[in-house]
Amino acid sequence: MDHVPAEIISSIIEHIDEQNDLLSCSLVNQCFYKATIPFLWRFIVEGEHAMWDEDQEKVKFLDCLMQQPPHPMANYVQEIELFSQWTDTEFVQLMSLIGPQVESVYISSSEAMSDTSFQQLGCFWPNVTALYARRHSATQASMIALARQCPRLRILQLGYCPALSPRTLAPFVEAGCQLEEVALEAAGGGSHHVWNEQIIVHDLIQFPLLTSIWFDGSSPQVTEAILTTNEHAWPQLTTLRLENIGQQVGDDRRLIPFIQAHPRLTDITLTNTNMTDATVDAITTSLPDVRRVILCQNTHISANSIRRLVRRRGLNLSMVDFKGCNITLAHFPEACDNANNCDATYLHRGTIDKITAQNDSQEDIGLNDDDLS
Repeated sequence: MDHVPAEIISSIIEHIDEQNDLLSCSLVNQCFYKATIPFLWRFIVEGEHAMWDEDQEKVKFLDCLMQQPPHPMANYVQEIELFSQWTDTEFVQLMSLIGPQVESVYISSSEAMSDTSFQQLGCFWPNVTALYARRHSATQASMIALARQCPRLRILQLGYCPALSPRTLAPFVEAGCQLEEVALEAAGGGSHHVWNEQIIVHDLIQFPLLTSIWFDGSSPQVTEAILTTNEHAWPQLTTLRLENIGQQVGDDRRLIPFIQAHPRLTDITLTNTNMTDATVDAITTSLPDVRRVILCQNTHISANSIRRLVRRRGLNLSMVDFKGCNITLAHFPEACDNANNCDATYLHRGTIDKITAQNDSQEDIGLNDDDLS
């Protein structure tokens, strides 16, 4: 084992994701220890399990980074998730201690943090490709700074950030950023939110490489603008998540053409709409690679359409979720794993396989596969 080249050891370790497995590798010998350290510290989560003493955990985290000689994680961290309440001073201190190699940043519950520190993120971490910020008081000035300082940014997810502008995405358009994933969660929803203006979709169209669009709580006007966008706007789209669409625009007339125009979709979420079985059948027949389907709070779809989706030959579904659709266990008795685990509104891979494996002679409860071809 001592004669295995370091390059081979690193090639092996880079395929290990579990932290406990990495820890075990670091204990094999000195060579494995040196090779494991960069991977062991590439992903850091702070505050997720802090409970009532999150401030104490945060202080320990910073103290660890400031020790002499510097802690090795400072040079290896590529992904960082922050769950504690960080102030501007603390966040700037953190960024100054961890090297510029950081690529992914997740900031949760950051009401205490302002533009003062957020605008400096790109100065310290210019290689960021993915940014997730929730409950942040950032303004448009932060978006302008990020667009200029982080040219490699590809994933932008913002949730409950009420101080931002309807032109949140405009700086990234102007800077030439090639965003591939955009997720916007409205702060409390309602027509008053800035992301409920149609101009946000105008900017969204400027990113032709988008593979993922996720809107939660947007206005009917924004939802309709997305669903009626030219079919060539996002040719690479694989994920569409429109949550809390509303009855006004979430109907078959708008949903079906969009689904048919984007056959690459593998992950689709459409909740709280006025859709009928016709939209579910469109998913079944138009999306050959669909894996994940969430259709919660759609009271006009039936168990028959869900069963047709699950039984469609050639699909490789991993989950179907239809909570709040007035579908009961009587419609999907296969969903019962045992007496204590019966959820007829969520079909996981095991249940889906059970349904598709049923004998072909079983009584047909709707359109058969040939009818949908």
